[in-house]
Amino acid sequence: MRAAFRITLLVLVAALGAATSLGGSQIRTVQLAAPSGAQLSIDITNTGTHVVNDLLGLGSRVVLSTVAYKPRSEQRIALRNATSTPVHLKTIHFGGESPGSFALGNSQRLNARIDPGDDATVRVRFTPTKVGVQQAILTMVVDSRSPVNINVAGLNAPGFEGRFEPNLQQIFDALGYRVNVAMPKKQPTDINVPAEDRGNSIGTTNGAVGDEVLAPYFQQADKSKPVRLVPVAAYTARSTNTLGPFGINSPHDAKQTESLVSMRGGSDEWGGQNQQLLPGIGNGNFDALAPASKPSFTPSGAFDTFGIWDGTRSNYSDDSLNIRDPSGRKGQHNMRIYPAKRPNGFTINNAYLVAIDSGSADYKNYDYQDFVFLLANATPATP
Repeated sequence: MRAAFRITLLVLVAALGAATSLGGSQIRTVQLAAPSGAQLSIDITNTGTHVVNDLLGLGSRVVLSTVAYKPRSEQRIALRNATSTPVHLKTIHFGGESPGSFALGNSQRLNARIDPGDDATVRVRFTPTKVGVQQAILTMVVDSRSPVNINVAGLNAPGFEGRFEPNLQQIFDALGYRVNVAMPKKQPTDINVPAEDRGNSIGTTNGAVGDEVLAPYFQQADKSKPVRLVPVAAYTARSTNTLGPFGINSPHDAKQTESLVSMRGGSDEWGGQNQQLLPGIGNGNFDALAPASKPSFTPSGAFDTFGIWDGTRSNYSDDSLNIRDPSGRKGQHNMRIYPAKRPNGFTINNAYLVAIDSGSADYKNYDYQDFVFLLANATPATP
């Protein structure tokens, strides 16, 4: 094995299985999640910089979020020297569009020597200067090698819940998905919630909006790899109860379901893994999700073709299974599904963003950002 030292950090990285530049380098391998509670590993060798551990199918990107400028946990970058000689982390700095919105941790060491086999940690904080999406570039220089440039993005919501939450377009923009939600220029009027709570509404139509595709059912795309259902955003009513379960259902069957993912509720002001991006996976693996979560799965049998199921309010990607109004009439459009696209606009093969509006039939604001998932290694199918 070629000697290398590894940079492991909390970021979202390149296309699923595809090569992506990172300071002139190429991705060579893809794993489900990075080690030691980090989302991304970067191997630096004599031939260049290589990103591994693709979790969300994006180009190299650190993603953070907060509400009303509140301090949140730092994101860790762990650098492991796997070479036979010492290396030095010379400089770390922010540039780009909004460098003042991000900072290093207060105890950050600079010009750190990393001996063979040892680790060093870089800590990144989100220090928003405004409401909404902010972006910058984090540059790290190790010895005389080419700089490692990481896109950094943060989403600062003006407040908790309801009209203070970010809209779906802001969520996609912060995550780095170049997807057009087509937010309406005027608030919809055919929604049974107060006018002040309609600002994030996308609309009541069952038809496709923006880049949306109508895909009630899916199948596994590559039979040699698992399908993944990964939570990337949760902006719903805060509760101490578990958020979920979420999973799959067999075609045209509202009762035959399989639970895959749940997120922890909480008594803190966030409501646990809520009101944030990357709920339960901010540490780069799935250990922080609620117990028994299994976001990586292989569909088979009755679920060989499957729909997406939201067990919080019995919502489905198949509109015919959803209750439209209190009378029990079916046909509500509770999920909008978008092809996942990289920042350059190219579609990620067999990857979709599932945006869920989990409101009840008698009180629904159609914002489709209560829960957002990345569905990977799946392709639309007709049962």
